[in-house]
Amino acid sequence: MSRMKLLVGTVLALGVGLGMSAPASATIITTAWQTQTATYGTLTGSTAMTFNGFGAVGTLTAVNVQIIINSETLNNTYHNPTGGPTDIGGAAAVYATATTTLVGTGSIAATGLSVTNVLATPGYVGSVPNGDGTVPGGTATATAVTAGPQVITTDLAPFIGGVNIVTLKLTNLGGVSGDSGLTTIGYSGSAGITAEISYTYDDSKVPEPATLSLLGVGLIGLIGARRKAKKIAG
Repeated sequence: MSRMKLLVGTVLALGVGLGMSAPASATIITTAWQTQTATYGTLTGSTAMTFNGFGAVGTLTAVNVQIIINSETLNNTYHNPTGGPTDIGGAAAVYATATTTLVGTGSIAATGLSVTNVLATPGYVGSVPNGDGTVPGGTATATAVTAGPQVITTDLAPFIGGVNIVTLKLTNLGGVSGDSGLTTIGYSGSAGITAEISYTYDDSKVPEPATLSLLGVGLIGLIGARRKAKKIAG
């Protein structure tokens, strides 16, 4: 066998390993939620939350964002200065209401997410003791209220690497109603809020094991051809 034929065989063997890669199979992956929370002793507040940017190996295809009022409590309060028990709610039961809104802003301005929750305490007719306190039975609670997830699929470059900031702003429009008698009635409350971000990406551009295996086959073919050439030369 001529050296030229051996050279051709060597080149072909290497070409098999380098060129015959396995067809890429797209795998769409969504990362786990990154979660940031805050709690307030009132029904208002603002918090800037920082999230890691996308850093996986692959092509980012979407950013998923959701915001949550994960807990809320509303209390119907009173102030009784009379020095003893006094009746309230005689002409109309007393109660408190609160309309709480959570809005997401910040570097993820495209979200435009907001969520609103409405609470009302049960109406109360009866007596309250002297001093300050919560009207008997005058508490209302709510569990998670969610806006999203919203899926962002355009202008994704700012989400790659670095950090992203979501500012959550909690506002409230509340009030009280009913016959307070000789007392002053009001309301108080607390809330917990959450923002979450995850990333969806395509990892099909990552080299597959089959491609690497075929490269190994090509290298084995090269080694075999060289050994054969040595035998012929000898």
